[in-house]
Amino acid sequence: MAQGAERAGNDRGFVFGLLAAASAALLLFLPVLILGYAAYLLAGALSGKAVFGGHVAETLAFVGIPAVISAILLVVPYLLFRAASRRIGHRQAVLVTGGLLAVWHLAVAIYWFWGSTEGLTHPPTGDVLWYPFAFGIAGVIATLLVARWAAIAPTVLVVVMGVLLSGAVRGHTAVPAGAHLVEVEVTSQEIRVAPSTVPAGDVYFVLVTPRSSITITEDELVATDIPSDRNFDLLGCTDAQRAEDRGQVGYCGNVFKVTLSAGKYVVINSDLDASGQALGRLEVLP
Repeated sequence: MAQGAERAGNDRGFVFGLLAAASAALLLFLPVLILGYAAYLLAGALSGKAVFGGHVAETLAFVGIPAVISAILLVVPYLLFRAASRRIGHRQAVLVTGGLLAVWHLAVAIYWFWGSTEGLTHPPTGDVLWYPFAFGIAGVIATLLVARWAAIAPTVLVVVMGVLLSGAVRGHTAVPAGAHLVEVEVTSQEIRVAPSTVPAGDVYFVLVTPRSSITITEDELVATDIPSDRNFDLLGCTDAQRAEDRGQVGYCGNVFKVTLSAGKYVVINSDLDASGQALGRLEVLP
């Protein structure tokens, strides 16, 4: 009977540990998000980029206040952790709660890293560059609470993510010989597309205007119908990286491969700050 009571106590202890990890993961999400956004603002200030503006104040107000409330409510997972410690011991409670928190934050870091780089095919821009770092660091801290030696693997993961996100190591491929090339030049008044006709199949768009953004879509589609794999820009890499990868398909290259069927297409300037809506036209022949 005593063994049954002890087993029931252990089971309740593990449940409390699971609840502590789940509630802590939920309540830490916004504070870690704010950490990533703060890193983005700090990096912008150190690099001399003007990232402070009205949208920053709105973002901090919209996310910051709930983040503070979430931080205060962390007392709930703390009490659940204490309840787990009383039933299964402090060390076991740390392993359960800290281990789950470490796995959660590292999984979010990897997911955000993969999404922000579109599967390592495109450099991230703006604040999304810093969120994988923030969640990765949170994962490292959670791992340190479990076992210091175990933090080696997540630390290496965060460093590797940093190297890949910075573009210091990036993959690219040369344009195949005989490929159908279409040069796109974006100006304030128009988009020049040359040639204006190509055969159906794989088409390689060469975006020759630095820091420009384009979208390619069928003539009859509206903006909300545009496939996400037809939006291209030359943002997110340094000028030196762009110059090094010029003429290549890849992370910092200026050539983008699209498979098009026969029909009429438009090339749109997708820069939201651009005045007017410049268009270029392309006809794809059977």
